[in-house]
Amino acid sequence: GADDTALTAQVLRFHALSLGPLVLALIITQILILSGGQRWLVPIAAVKLVVKGAALWALLYAGLGLRGVAISLGIAEVGVAMALGLILRGRAQHGRSDQYGD
Repeated sequence: GADDTALTAQVLRFHALSLGPLVLALIITQILILSGGQRWLVPIAAVKLVVKGAALWALLYAGLGLRGVAISLGIAEVGVAMALGLILRGRAQHGRSDQYGD
C-alpha cells in the first residue's frame, strides 16, 4: 500500500545518494588499472566487504532496516573512493608504476 510506496521512495533516495561515490570509485578504479596499480584492487575489495558488512550490521542493529542497507552502500562507496584516491595520490607522489617499484 501507501506505506510500502513511501518506504520504497525513501530507500531509493538513500541509494541515489550513493551513486556519486559509486561512480567516483569506478572512475578512480579505471585510472588505477590504467596506471598499472591493479594489485590494489583485491585488497580494496576485501576492505570494502568488511566495511560494508560492519556498517550493515550496525545500521540493522540500530533498527534502520532497509534504509540501513542503502546507507551502508553509501558508507562503503565513500570509503572505497577515499582509499583509491589516497593510493593514486601516493603513486603520483612517488612517480612509480607501483608503490613497491614493480
